[in-house]
Amino acid sequence: GEPREKGRGRWAVPVCARLESTGSSGAKTVCGVASRGTTTLEVKGADCPSAIVPNVGEKGYYRYALPPEWMKKLVGAKLSAAERLGVVMNAAALLKSGVLNADDYFKVIQGFSGDTDRFVVDAVVGGLRLAEVALVDDESRAGYRELVSRTLGPVEHRQDRGDQAVSQHQQDPG
Repeated sequence: GEPREKGRGRWAVPVCARLESTGSSGAKTVCGVASRGTTTLEVKGADCPSAIVPNVGEKGYYRYALPPEWMKKLVGAKLSAAERLGVVMNAAALLKSGVLNADDYFKVIQGFSGDTDRFVVDAVVGGLRLAEVALVDDESRAGYRELVSRTLGPVEHRQDRGDQAVSQHQQDPG
């Protein structure tokens, strides 16, 4: 079929979400087509999800907004590296557009502070830079520095351990 709705000039975008569940049904993926600003996916026969992953595998070309309590559950869900990266990038886009407030944005960023994937770590660092440019003034700079230290501390600690291992290997390569 046509990727655009006839006569409307809007794209029809395939959407898949994964419903994580601690119940007997396990994870369930539901798919649909978004053709307007808001899309609802119908879920039949699933337990109440413990988390909703709105862009399964980060294969879709769309942004999503979740209420803060569901965003917190998403950050804590078992996600692939691509999905974790997507959550951080999605949060940045929502912050830029004014859909996500600064407090909720920082919760998302901090939720991935201990991540081990270099692309996710880069996105967290980039997200902090975005916040600094968009939100930090002289009055809030000290609080921002503290937040950056708490957020990047786990990354810095991992880097220190890596540097020690490299240094030790260079001294005793055998």
